[in-house]
Amino acid sequence: MSRARRSALVAALKACITVGCVALMAWYVGPHRLLDALRQADPRILFGAVCLTPISLAVKITRWWVLARSVDAHIRWRDAAGSYLAGLCLAVITPFASGELARGLWFQQRAELTGKVLVDKLLDLTVVALFTVTGIIWIPGYVPLKIVCAVMAVVMAGAWSVRRWLGALGMRIGEKLRRPALVRLCEAVRHIETRVLGTIVLLAALFFVLFYAQAFVLLKGFAPSAPARTLTVFPLITLSTIVPITIGGLGIREWAAALLLRHFEISDAVAVNAFFMHFIVITFIPGLLGAPLVQRLTRLNAATDAASLSHATPASTTAQHQA
Repeated sequence: MSRARRSALVAALKACITVGCVALMAWYVGPHRLLDALRQADPRILFGAVCLTPISLAVKITRWWVLARSVDAHIRWRDAAGSYLAGLCLAVITPFASGELARGLWFQQRAELTGKVLVDKLLDLTVVALFTVTGIIWIPGYVPLKIVCAVMAVVMAGAWSVRRWLGALGMRIGEKLRRPALVRLCEAVRHIETRVLGTIVLLAALFFVLFYAQAFVLLKGFAPSAPARTLTVFPLITLSTIVPITIGGLGIREWAAALLLRHFEISDAVAVNAFFMHFIVITFIPGLLGAPLVQRLTRLNAATDAASLSHATPASTTAQHQA
């Protein structure tokens, strides 16, 4: 089976799972309950939450810009914004969010910047793990979960302190196994400067503070009595979509929100509405903004390939004449 056909089958399967999860969730919660919760929401609070989206995106794009400039200091912020939005659009619709790696195709140093995208995602996971540990400390019980999350956070945070050694080891393993993606990731991790790493970690933390603040404001728009303690489980809801078996984590995120927020007497209908709307305003709408940029991304990639081919052809011709 060709790679294109396999990717198409995976995408179709993912779409089917998404539809099934959403349909099952709607049936379980009840369409009338979902509509009632939506009608009772305060539009002023919801609008205030939406206004946080440009700020969150600006922080996220700035973080990617700082990371990209560690490869090429001439990269402009607007180019980082274009590549980020195009990658976000592809991430929503591609299997396992692999389309986000296309961010690096916007620039000439494609291989290096693709590695930096992988670093960006690893840092996201590290920061979310730290937020998760901070949150679940305040939740009674769940001792095994607390231990697992704490170990994961310590291991991931500690790995960055020995990143050069781990990067070199990973590169050797990737070369031996012939895994170019692993080699690019490890090379990007190995060569990231401490100053750059500190800056992007701080920006990642700021983004997730804004991200969870926006989710809480949306929740308050549906349930004005929702306590601030609900914030403690928001990182767990994020981690529920770590393996994107559905498009954009649809259905999985909302199921996790409904289950976790029951502990705070938040109805399933409110939880589902709040976190579905959060997906719409922070991922889906920005992804739509990136849709027109995907075509430009394709053109840039094709132009780079053509340029590489034109440089390679004279060399091969010369070699043939010499032979």
